[in-house]
Amino acid sequence: ATDADRINYEIQGNAEAALHAHLFARYQSEPTEFRRGPVWRYPAAIRASDPFDPEVHGDLQRALATILHERASD
Repeated sequence: ATDADRINYEIQGNAEAALHAHLFARYQSEPTEFRRGPVWRYPAAIRASDPFDPEVHGDLQRALATILHERASD
């Protein structure tokens, strides 16, 4: 659904009282110096993202939900 080369998963509980997860799609097109390792190595201005917006991100959300539903049924 993302055309990612791989997905980085992080579970944290540092700034918030509850554990929460971060999922980062990683791509071969990323600069070599950032391709391996945590996304936090990117400059803050580059790794900033927009809040979820169904108009912008809804297609990806539905595609991921479909894939997860299909995999859960296997």
